[in-house]
Amino acid sequence: MKCRNSLWIAAIVSLSLASLGGNVAAFAQADGREANKNFYWVNLGVGGSSFGGAYGLGVCGQFGWHLFSLRCTGAHNVETSQVGSEFSMHYGLGKRNRSAAFSLAVGAGVVQGNRHHGLYLYDFDPVWGFSTEAQLFGRVANNVGVGLSALLNQNKEKDFLVFLLCVQFGKLWP
Repeated sequence: MKCRNSLWIAAIVSLSLASLGGNVAAFAQADGREANKNFYWVNLGVGGSSFGGAYGLGVCGQFGWHLFSLRCTGAHNVETSQVGSEFSMHYGLGKRNRSAAFSLAVGAGVVQGNRHHGLYLYDFDPVWGFSTEAQLFGRVANNVGVGLSALLNQNKEKDFLVFLLCVQFGKLWP
């Protein structure tokens, strides 16, 4: 029963942070000059993780300095049969110029998968954790960027660390 209550509390806190961030972004747009500082993009990437090889998809929006991100990441290790997946929602700060972009965000995420215990591999139930995300991208074209994305979800079962080489698509540059 205690675990179920903590999941509800984590979900309520995540939604509260998202709505608070949305209100802040709406006020930041009140000035007409801020409209050209709004950016939207999708990240697609492959790389490695604490479970094994990884792949990920992220949807991000930046309003002035305010960044909102939804991230879904999966991982699989062929040798040990470990698998893991993570879904997270972040709020943070982003900075970009005409040729590069950097962001750092925090939030909540759910991890599920399996892990070794001695010689045995067992599944664990989905668990909420504290999630952080960092992105560093360079400009390739007006609507395309390439860079690195790092994600860490710390939770009570197994921390989920991911590094991805990503391609960005969307409204990216001023």
